[in-house]
Amino acid sequence: LESDVGCMFIAYGPNSCDPLSPNDPYVNYETYTDPRTGLAFARRQYVEAKSASVSIDWDVSDNLQITSITAYREYDSAFVSAQDGTPFPVALLFQRLIHDQLSQELRFNTQVGDFADITVGAFYFDADTSMDARVTLGYVGFDFLHGPDPVDDRHYAVFANGIFRLTDSLELAAG
Repeated sequence: LESDVGCMFIAYGPNSCDPLSPNDPYVNYETYTDPRTGLAFARRQYVEAKSASVSIDWDVSDNLQITSITAYREYDSAFVSAQDGTPFPVALLFQRLIHDQLSQELRFNTQVGDFADITVGAFYFDADTSMDARVTLGYVGFDFLHGPDPVDDRHYAVFANGIFRLTDSLELAAG
């Protein structure tokens, strides 16, 4: 039927009439090929990742505990995207991300008798990411390389939290 032509590439939802994938939410029609220019990207995606973390809890005394949490993560990933799920893409991209990060948290927990539980600490985060991409906008004839696009991300924080028992039935929490 001619009325079904407009919905034949709608794989999921009330407007779907695709006979190849009736109402399948996991189907798309991306071919990673631009029929206007003939450019084709291989259907490729990968992630290589490594990570490690160490948590150390030290009971210095009955009223003082120290916690240190150190973590490291790195990954190298690449993926192809056509961004619109159709066989006639608006944009084709092949993107690669290289990322590494380190974080450190140091926390001190103490008790002041039965009156208060107090936590103070510091946190550090350092990440470096670089992205490269080939971007093709076939409908306007643009085909270009983007990057390297580095992002250096560093954060520092200090924090404190206390729970104060003012009476047997009243506590104050502040941070």
